[in-house]
Amino acid sequence: GLGPLVALTIFVLSSYGMVAPVQGGIGAWHFMVIAALLIYLPHTPGVESMSKTFALLTHGTMTLLYIVVGALCLLVMPLYNADSRKKAPKKQR
Repeated sequence: GLGPLVALTIFVLSSYGMVAPVQGGIGAWHFMVIAALLIYLPHTPGVESMSKTFALLTHGTMTLLYIVVGALCLLVMPLYNADSRKKAPKKQR
């Protein structure tokens, strides 16, 4: 294994990729993750393709999680707001 310090380094570098001023943010996060992995595993055979796969799968998993949580919030918000409408004072005209 690579260890927690490597994971922290990859996390920090990928954060720089998220805030990079790139048109639409396309590819900056992936590039930073791949570059960080290549720093720690420079001469390992096949590491470049594994790094690309890792970046793609991680980004896809995060995107899927955002979609699922967002959909659940859209379903739950009407139930949550219905209770607050009952408690709110009515406006008088």
